[in-house]
Amino acid sequence: MGDGDTHKDEQKVEEDLLVADSPLSEGLAVDAFLRAWDEAPHSTSLSFVPATAAAQVEAAGKHAPDLLRRVLERALARGRTPTGLVLPGSMRAERERALARIRQDLIEQRDKHFSLSRPAYRRDLAICRGVLLPCGVEAGDPGSGVPRRLLFSGGLRQGMSVGWTLLARCGGFRPFVELHFDRRDIERFNAEGYRSLYRNLADLLRANPHLRGVTSASWWHDPALGSAFDFIDDLPRGHGAAFFRVGEDPHATADALRFSPERQRLHAEGLYRPAVWLRVWSRRDLLRWDEATR
Repeated sequence: MGDGDTHKDEQKVEEDLLVADSPLSEGLAVDAFLRAWDEAPHSTSLSFVPATAAAQVEAAGKHAPDLLRRVLERALARGRTPTGLVLPGSMRAERERALARIRQDLIEQRDKHFSLSRPAYRRDLAICRGVLLPCGVEAGDPGSGVPRRLLFSGGLRQGMSVGWTLLARCGGFRPFVELHFDRRDIERFNAEGYRSLYRNLADLLRANPHLRGVTSASWWHDPALGSAFDFIDDLPRGHGAAFFRVGEDPHATADALRFSPERQRLHAEGLYRPAVWLRVWSRRDLLRWDEATR
């Protein structure tokens, strides 16, 4: 082998080391990972993982938790907030509370926490990327909307109600703040926690007139549950919120049955089939309640 070939081999080894071990290569990998999320359509759910990001994690193998930890650190350092959104004081406080918890998790959590299969990690990444906003007991996606398929999926009567609610009362199908619950906030999963949430959302809507209202899709909005979750829905229901049946979903069914022997029994007897319902609360009605009860 000649001197030229030896030089090429040495250069190749140096390039491999650069890719594998250098801070520069680590930074490039993290940037590529976050860019894959930033370029994904906003309409994707919190469970969505870009194919290129998933491939990076798979290629990282046993080092995947280290990669995902660095990704979260980088996203946190960017300090992004939802684009074009004015954050009132109450929302800034909620966001800082969530970011403080994430900072602590980066120090204290074990490797198993840093996994794309964990909803808690994907949620924290969404908060740090500025696409999910902590609002209290739930967090909100302020760039979401109501799917137009609801006009046709629930029969004529529901379709007419959806059209009237979204067009006449809300002024359109987007943008809405779509709420998402995190079990780590279970200590605030009560009437006081939800009243505080609705106050924070009123502050957010008042500061951002382009937002048409608030939506939430969950099995706990199902009227078949009776009074079990009145602490969530009584206030909105009494102040103009509308509820529409979306349909059955295996994940929602599993969640509805997981912690309730009574619901498990009723389901086994064919007396209860969990269904997802969508709640729509227009900005006009939410702000009217807030202003009348401050």
